[in-house]
Parts: sequence; structure tokens; C-alpha cells
Amino acid sequence: MGQWMFKRHVREFWPERDFKKYPVWFTDFSHSFPAWTPLFEWTWIFNLLHGHIYGCNEAWIPETRSSDWREIDGCALCVATPIPNKEEVEFRKRKFYDFIKNDFEPNYEQYWEKSKQEMLGRYKKLQQFDYQNAYPYDLYKIFNYAIETHKRMWEDHFFFMYALYGAYWVFEDLCKEYVGIKETSTEWHKLIRGYDNMLFRQDKAMWELRNKAIEHGIDEIIANTSTDKVIEELNKTPKGKTWVEKDLQNFMHGLQYGWRMIRMMEFVEPTWWEVPENAILHIQQYLIEDREVRPFPLDAIRERLVKERQEVEKDVVAKAEANGCPDMEWFKCLLRLAQRCSSFSESHDFLYEHRCFSAFRFCMLNIGKRLVEKGTIDSPDDMFFFIPEELQTMIAMPENYKNGFIARQRRAEWEANKEYMSRPPIIPRDPKMQPHEAGAFMAEAKDPIIAKITIGEFVEPDPSSGALLFGNPGSPGIAEGRACIVITAADLKKLQPGDIMVCPSSQSAYTPVFPLLKGVVADGGGSLSHGPIVGREWDIPVVANCIQGTKLLKDGDRIKVDGFTGLVYKLD
Repeated sequence: MGQWMFKRHVREFWPERDFKKYPVWFTDFSHSFPAWTPLFEWTWIFNLLHGHIYGCNEAWIPETRSSDWREIDGCALCVATPIPNKEEVEFRKRKFYDFIKNDFEPNYEQYWEKSKQEMLGRYKKLQQFDYQNAYPYDLYKIFNYAIETHKRMWEDHFFFMYALYGAYWVFEDLCKEYVGIKETSTEWHKLIRGYDNMLFRQDKAMWELRNKAIEHGIDEIIANTSTDKVIEELNKTPKGKTWVEKDLQNFMHGLQYGWRMIRMMEFVEPTWWEVPENAILHIQQYLIEDREVRPFPLDAIRERLVKERQEVEKDVVAKAEANGCPDMEWFKCLLRLAQRCSSFSESHDFLYEHRCFSAFRFCMLNIGKRLVEKGTIDSPDDMFFFIPEELQTMIAMPENYKNGFIARQRRAEWEANKEYMSRPPIIPRDPKMQPHEAGAFMAEAKDPIIAKITIGEFVEPDPSSGALLFGNPGSPGIAEGRACIVITAADLKKLQPGDIMVCPSSQSAYTPVFPLLKGVVADGGGSLSHGPIVGREWDIPVVANCIQGTKLLKDGDRIKVDGFTGLVYKLD
């Protein structure tokens, strides 16, 4: 680890201060690799933390008022923070029960629709603003509106997430007591899967683009041309031109699926409509599959999982009743919310992060073009190397600044800190602390975001098992195959049908490749992180939070993934 990267604010990690209160900090594998640009890092450390505080307290999570976050070298560190006052915890338990049972669960669809409409309206305003003819003060106001939109997005994001995932955890506690299962149990996995979501619908639309290409007879052009040349080659044929101008255009702008990022958690990466080859890559991968198969494969899988889920649900409810669960209405309320988590998780990725960050990027780049005209910065994407307090005055008074050299310096620091392999999973006060010991500290606060998404439970290694890696069962099943190391979204192009993806932590940019995969191994992430959720829906085995998968495995290694036990074996 290097020294502090940008040295600008009190939420950078300062050991002499931050170890006084907490014995360990956790590296956020799920979101912050490779290292962030300064603008995204600022919005995470400030706006996201505001969202945590807002959502956690609006939902009355009993044991914590929020997690806490720091930044080091452009990456995020987090820690769960328990409430020390037992009376406050008991008060919040009563408030949580009342809020979830009498407000949130009955009104979930109305809350979701209201949030969706507000956020889509905000994104539309950012996309349709007249940047070219705006005066500096107009640009200043739309910039502040973009920051406000970003902050507002995190509020709704965590309002839903804390309420849903808090209910998920309480439901798990009841299931442990009255049903005899927990979140790593196969029965649990079957109970919460078999649901559609916004990202799956997008993948299905992309599969339909693949089908259209086959129908037009242009599939060989797409399959055998480099992604950056596909559109150029297609435009040379009448049917190819029709596919580009009608089918691809409708996908990108009619359905709005082009407003997503190559990497969800950044601003510096282009959207799909800016660089269409990032979507075309996945269409090429879909064309590797048997071209006689036209229906989206997930549809048939889901039909089977729904039937399986309904049977398990009957059994779980019957066991809870038979074993004396004292409040079956509460049990069933929590069950319904736990079952919403999968669909919400992947839908919110598109509605909140992808759509918000892509609209935010669009706004920043268009303001950046105006600042380039004034000589304030050298390139529109220099915007991503300043924080909002700096950008506000640069936008309001562009002639007063010439800051291209600052952007160049910070860009060089960012490039130097983008590597991944040296990042430790935990930063403890005591260097001898083991990950499973750190995990026990984290679990005490019962923060559902940290424990169920970002970090997950740490497993103590058992060398007698013969396994190479020890993690959590994220999705049931056993698979053997070739390991493919995916550190960033740029590595997705390496994946071939039958591969097992090994990654720091899967993210929504990876969803389109799941039709190719036999399994997933993730260094980080809990049961509600992206890899386990999507793996469960595709019915492939996933092992999460195994810490060292990307360090101990390399491309081409033959491995066995056991999603029942959370073990990964190297076969040769």
C-alpha cells in the first residue's frame, strides 16, 4: 500500500486516528477495484456514507446507526459500528418491527414506483440540459443539481437496501431457530431464487439482438470481426445497416440500455452508447453458444426454480409453525421481503448506479467541454480528477483557473494506484489478526449492508479438507472447469463457455457473461452480493469471500467449485 493518495479530506484512512476506535478495517473488494478517480472517491466517501446514515435510520436498523467508511489510495475501507446503548437498541427493534410490518412491506411497490419515477426524471433533466448554450452560472446550477441527484440516489438506494436486507437478516435468525437453516444452506438458496430483474431483462434484450443478427444472416460478420470494427463492417451490408440503425439503436436509446457503464462504480469509464463494442462483445459471446438455441436460456431455468422455490416455501412455513414460531404473520412478512432481495438487488443496480452514474458522467463531460474552451482544463475527462468543492468555483468562474496540470498530476497518481494484487482484505490494528477473527468483530454490529453484501462471513481454513480456498456457499452445486481470472470488466472478453470466473467480487457489469459460466469464485462479497445472487438465478455454483482466489489461481487452472460447502479445489 502506498501513502495517502490525494491528501484532501478527513475521511482518508489515518491509522493513528482510525485504530483508536476500531481494531480492524475491511477492504471493499465489491466496489473499489481498480482504484477510483478523485471525483468518484469523493462521492462514495461523502454521498454514499450519507446514504448509509439516511437509509439505516429511516429503516430503524436496531443494532447500528450506520457503517463508517474511509479511503486509502483511491480504494474504500469500511467498518461496522455497533450501537453501545442497549436501551436504544431495544427501542429501535420495536420501531423496526412496526416500520417493516405496517409500512414498508405493505407499501413496497408504491415506494419503489415513486423512487423510480423521481430518479428517471432527474436523469432526464441532466441528459436534456442545453450545455452548449448555457452561461457559466447555468452550468454551475446544473452541476449542483447533478451532485444533489447523486446524493438523492444514495438516499433511496439505502432506504430500500437497509429495509430489505435488515428484514433478510431477521428472517435468517428466525429460520435458524425455527426451521434449522441459514443463508448458506441449500434450502435457503432455493427459497430466495427464481425472480426476474432489470438487468436480466437487459441481458434478454441483448440475446434478442443476437437472435436478430442470426435472422438477418449477419451473425458471422459480428462473430468474426473485432468488436471495434463490427459496426463499420455491418454498415457495408443492407441487413447489417438495418440491425445497427434499428435494432441496436432501439436497444441503446429506445429501451435506454445504453445508459449503463462498463464498470458500474466509476465515472471515468464510457457508457455502452458511447462505446457500443462493449455490448457487442457480449453478443459475440452469445454467438459462441449453439445458434439453434433461440429462447433466452434463463427463462427455462427460472421456470424450474420457481416450482422448486414454491415447494421449499411450503416446507419452511410448515416447519416454522410446527416448531412454535410465535408470530407467523411476522415470519411470512419477512419471508416475502427476503424473497424480494434478489430482484431488488439487480434492478437497483441499473436504476440507481448505472443510470445515475451514466447521467452524471454525461453532465460532467459536457461541462468539461465548456471548461476546455475556456482553458480551465485540458480535456473534458479532467473533471473526474477534481472534487466538487474545486469544480464549483472552476465552473462558476472558469477564466480564473488553469488547472490542467493538477489533473495531469492526479491522473498519474491514479494510474500508479490502479493495481489490485497487493491490496490486503483487512487492515487490522494487530497484524496477527486473522480474517475470521475480524469477521467476528464485524458481525457484532449486524449491519446488513456490510455483512451481507460488501464483506460477508469469513471462514476459518480447514487444511484437512484438501481444498485450496475456503469461502461461503453462495449458490448450490458442484462444477469443474477452467479458471478465468477477471480482475476488471476489461477481462470479461477472455471468458469462454464452460469457464469458472475467479474475481475480486462480481459486479453488475459481469451479469451478461453468466450464460457462459459453469461457476464463480469471488475473493469478497456476502450472500447478497452480485455473484451469489446471479449465480443462484442461473443455477451455477458460487463460492464467495474466499479471500485469495485471484492470488492463488491463474488462467487455465482446472478447479472444482463446491457451492454446497464453500470449498474450491485445484485439480492440476
